[in-house]
Amino acid sequence: ANEHWLIGPSAHYQMRYLATQEELLHTLAQVKDYSDLHTCASHALQVNPNNLCALYWLIVSTYRQGAKSSAIELLKEAEMNLSSNEYAELKHNLKKRDGLPWFYREFASQQ
Repeated sequence: ANEHWLIGPSAHYQMRYLATQEELLHTLAQVKDYSDLHTCASHALQVNPNNLCALYWLIVSTYRQGAKSSAIELLKEAEMNLSSNEYAELKHNLKKRDGLPWFYREFASQQ
């Protein structure tokens, strides 16, 4: 009943954990370790299903491992599950970052 004091420290460590996760995802992408990137992004989404960074890297790693249709399905799922602003941000990142505009064009042509 008197554990309200834990809210602040808990939120602080949760934010640090998320920041560390994002840093790990970026590092794995930089070294092009798409298998581990996929694993870590999947885990990050289990912890927080609304983690746009993890969803982005899950789609990228899936695509980079040669599973185009699976990556497209992930993006279609994201469209159904995210808010319109979140989905727009995800699409924007896929179009502009990491040399994936061709992936986005391919997805757009299938809708």
